[in-house]
This record gives sequence, structure tokens and C-alpha cells, in this order.
Amino acid sequence: VWPLLATGARAIHTAMADLPKRRLLTKRKRLDTSAPKAETKALLSLELLGSEGGVPAELEARLVWHTQPGAAFSQGDLLATLVRSETAEGASVNSCDPVGRLLAPLDGNLVDHLVPAGPLAVSQASTLPAVASAQLCAHVVCVGGLCAVCGRKAQGAKKVTLSGCASGLTLSASEAQHVAEATRSRLRAARKLHLVLDIDNTLLECTATPPGESVAALASVRKIFLGGRHPHWIKLRPGLGEFLRRASELFEMTLYTHGKREYAQQVARALDTPSKSFFGDRLVSTPDDVPDLNEGQHKCLDRLFPGGGADQTLVMDDREDVWEGPRLGHLLPVRPYKFWKRRMAKAAFSSAQSKATPDSRSSSASGGEGQKPAELLASSEEDECPQLAMSLTVLERVHASYYANQADSGQSQASGYASGQGRASHGGGGGG
Repeated sequence: VWPLLATGARAIHTAMADLPKRRLLTKRKRLDTSAPKAETKALLSLELLGSEGGVPAELEARLVWHTQPGAAFSQGDLLATLVRSETAEGASVNSCDPVGRLLAPLDGNLVDHLVPAGPLAVSQASTLPAVASAQLCAHVVCVGGLCAVCGRKAQGAKKVTLSGCASGLTLSASEAQHVAEATRSRLRAARKLHLVLDIDNTLLECTATPPGESVAALASVRKIFLGGRHPHWIKLRPGLGEFLRRASELFEMTLYTHGKREYAQQVARALDTPSKSFFGDRLVSTPDDVPDLNEGQHKCLDRLFPGGGADQTLVMDDREDVWEGPRLGHLLPVRPYKFWKRRMAKAAFSSAQSKATPDSRSSSASGGEGQKPAELLASSEEDECPQLAMSLTVLERVHASYYANQADSGQSQASGYASGQGRASHGGGGGG
């Protein structure tokens, strides 16, 4: 019995140890890229060096190994040295005049010496032989500074942060391009584009001030908690549900906010379907996702798509000043939605009128005893705001134009078309 229990325990331990890797693989599949590539097997060859006396055409040399099979090495480490035959045994590499060397091209592990230490005849006219086999890793995907392929700490490698997914996930430039190409192909196959949506004053307005019961009871008002215990109320822009449903058929949508990630997650939970068909895990916030986003308070599509893909992207935001440069052509501006501020202003005006006119007190009381003016205003009418309907019309036209141009010429016209059509939709409509 005990051997069986021990075998089962080892199996469970192995499965549990493998869980983080499986979760990472799942996250990478959501990024539209293949699973992490295995470490690359490579043959390593010597590099001849110039010396004071020059290197003769035929050289009798001796190979000195500094790294043994099975040992790990880092990029740039000296693995082996080629010295002249007359160099004394055991002489320091620094004290002799090496004629050749083997440097590690990447981080990895030495598998085997193909040429043992000792005499080695070298000819400048011939290709230098491979002297070792190794497992190399370029650390193309890293999480929290650790390579997702080999598990080593990635140092010195130039990485790009992939926003809106696993915290601390970075990719090499080549892997970011691979992700972008895979995503581009998938979107074209599904005939979709990217749509980046700002949250505050674009899709909704949030307040920490408790509204009255009539306002809180509105179907378009949702209550969320930040920090686990601080209630906030969000008022959805009229038509938001229909907008998200129809836009999701043509676009892959991402929420992009200057707010904290917890706020973005709470909003996404309030807006998305149970199956997360609108946004999934595509949330970008500050400062945890994009540490440099607050520099100048600018948003950047290149941080969302570091390997490319911005050409397939449109942006909806109530603020043009947070976008700059060529990416302004991707922006569909909308009028700021300010439900709470507008309602409070109307309530203050109504309250001032009721105090100034005695007759208005009785009419106010007849509308509902104990209700505040703000409650009466919000409960008596749902504010009219055609902005999202107008924006959806523009988005549908841009989508149709993009794929029509793709069929005709294979070139994207999304950003230029968005620039013209988007400003035509900006400013129309009632409640903002």
C-alpha cells in the first residue's frame, strides 16, 4: 500500500509543479501565439582572433575548456580558448596570447564537448569545426523576469512589455512580431478589427457619492466595490449594452484606462457577459500594466501592440489630448458623458428654485415625499444620448471600408477613414 501511496503522491506533486507552466501556456494561447518554443540545440564553433605575431595559415594549437558538459552558462561567457601549442600547461588565459575563443551566443547549457581538450590543428583556409553542442535559450517570453521556457532569470535582454495580459509578461522583439502576425492573421480570418475603448466619460461615469434610492434603482446604474469595501456607482451611457453587443461582432475590444487595474476589472465584470465575450482579459490600466503611461499622461497603441497591429486598430475616447502623434488618425472622439455632474447641477438649480418660489414646494412634495430633487430628475427620465449609436454607425462603415480595401488592394485604410468619419460623429447628441 505504501509504495502505491508514494507513487500517487509523486504523480500529484509532478502535476502540481507543472500547473504554473500550464497556466502560462493557456495565457500565451490567448495571446494568439504558439506554446513556448523548446530550447534550441546548437553546434558551437570557435572564433579565430588576431594576435601580435599574426595567425599562420596552418596552426598547431591546443584547445582549453573552461566549461564542462552539463554546466549552465550566460550569454557572452568564455566557454573555451584556443592557445598556441607552446603555451605552458595550466597557464592562465589572461597571461597567454590566445588565437581563438568560444563565446556563448545566448544563455544555455553545455551538452557535450565534440572536440576534447588538447592539441588541435587549425587552418585559416578551412571552416573551423564545431567543438561543442549546447542547448540555447533566447528567453523570448518572460514572466516576472523569469524565462517561461527555461526558467532562468533573463538579464540584459531587450524586452517589450505586452500590456493587458499577465502581469510582468515581456516578450523579445522577434516574439512580439510573431504574436502580432498571428493576431493579424486570426482577425482577418474572422473579418474583425481591434477596438480600444476608454472607460470614464466614454462608456460610463463613476462616482463615490451615494445616489438616492431612485437613482440607484435604475437599470443603467451599477454598484461596484474598490478596495473590497469602498462602494462606487457607475452610470452606463445610454445604449451601451446594444453598442457592445453589435461592436463585438466586428471588433475584438480592449478596455484602456488611466485608472487602476482593480477598477478596470470591476468595470469589465459589470459590462461583460458571463462568458467574457466582450473583453475577455483584455484590460490595460496604470501603473501596473504600463509603468510609463503616466509620463505626459499619454496613451500609446505601441504599448498595446509592441510587435505591430496598430494598423488594424480604432480607438474611442472622450479625450484627444491623451493621444498624440500619428495614432490620432485611429481616434474616434466622443462627447464626454457626465451624468452625475449634470444631474447634480440640475438638482441644485431645482432646489434653489423651490426655495425661492413657495408654490414650488407643494408641487415638489406632490411628486414624492422625502425624495431629493436629484432623485426625481433621474427617476422621471432616462437621459437621451445618441452618441454610441452614432459611433457604432461610424465603426460599421470603417469596418466595411477596411475589408473592401483589403479585397481590392490589400492595403489598410482604417486609420484615415476613421479620422474623417470619427470627427463627423463628434459632438452630435443631446445628453453627451
